[in-house]
Amino acid sequence: MKIGDFVRNSHHGLQRYGKVIKVLKNFKGDSWTYFDVEWIDDEKYQKAVRNIEEKSNRKYEPEYYRADQVQTLDLNKTLKTLLKLQKNAE
Repeated sequence: MKIGDFVRNSHHGLQRYGKVIKVLKNFKGDSWTYFDVEWIDDEKYQKAVRNIEEKSNRKYEPEYYRADQVQTLDLNKTLKTLLKLQKNAE
């Protein structure tokens, strides 16, 4: 993945979508690549995180996402697939 790539993340049934804005290779000295992601329309997730943090009294949301926590999203293909699904539902 590289800066500008669209990505998704699944968290307890919530689908999150965003764009990579920073890439950090071996950031923690563990050979993983990490990504800073700008999430879009992420209110449900943020609300869930606040709830978890209030109840556990600890920081829950990572500052950067490890490569196995986000998946590249082919935006054009996904949109075409969703439009086909919508047509089939009519």
